[in-house]
Amino acid sequence: GEDGLLSGDTTVVSATGLPTVPRYVAVDDDPDGFVYVGGTSQLYRIPKTGGAFEDVALAAGLSTDELGYDMIVDGDDIYTVDTENAVYRISRDAGATWLLESYAPFALPDGDEFRRAHLRDGTIFLVTYETSSSVPTQIWSVGAGLGAPQIAAVETNVDGFTTCKGLAADNSFYYLACGPPTSDALVRVDRETGDLDIIENTINYASISIAVEIADPDNDGEADALYVQTGGNEAYLICSPQDPGIQFAQVFARWGSGTIGLRGMATDPVTGHLWTINTSTRDLVRIE
Repeated sequence: GEDGLLSGDTTVVSATGLPTVPRYVAVDDDPDGFVYVGGTSQLYRIPKTGGAFEDVALAAGLSTDELGYDMIVDGDDIYTVDTENAVYRISRDAGATWLLESYAPFALPDGDEFRRAHLRDGTIFLVTYETSSSVPTQIWSVGAGLGAPQIAAVETNVDGFTTCKGLAADNSFYYLACGPPTSDALVRVDRETGDLDIIENTINYASISIAVEIADPDNDGEADALYVQTGGNEAYLICSPQDPGIQFAQVFARWGSGTIGLRGMATDPVTGHLWTINTSTRDLVRIE
């Protein structure tokens, strides 16, 4: 739109022929590059310009031990996030060749796992998925593009919110899509003080993982809006997440009805468009 945000009025649909429905979507920074889609036991990539998918898990020799609910593409470096044990680097040349490198090994406590990862200013952030209110949700970080192995560290603890399965960050805040105590809630965490604010608590999020994408059309490092994936057939635009008390949510893209839903969503660094998967047809969808 005129404000630099996506209108959602235009969608471009491409058939993929994928054998399974993925959990997440990631996009590289090459105009003629790839959209990556994957899950806990599969990883594929599809050319942005259309064409047959490539089985990355097969080509890179990945198993369920190296795959999870999210991945990171950082220029030439491509990473997968195992749910409990490590961040793996699987390419250093944008997927021209593949490798399997334990980039940031760690051991989460029993029952903990990572559901989402987010790249911001050369740092990979990860959020733990907790089901007990007595255990704080943790945001971890590890520098990207460095030599292996790297040591991941805890950035902050978030008390009072469980089942956090969405993560994004700007210069000032982390944004988490979580569950109780207020049913599903989009939570803002001050990166300096740790102070919490509930931005929105009326959207029904997906049960496994949630895509929260930042829109910053003026490139000042602060989110002007958030794009949030739901558990159904809609994507939401959350306006003014920086301004307490004036945020509002509106549907900006919708797919049919019934069993049609979205799975994964990611911003194209080149165009600013969003890519997602239609779970009914397994079509790749570009939102403009």
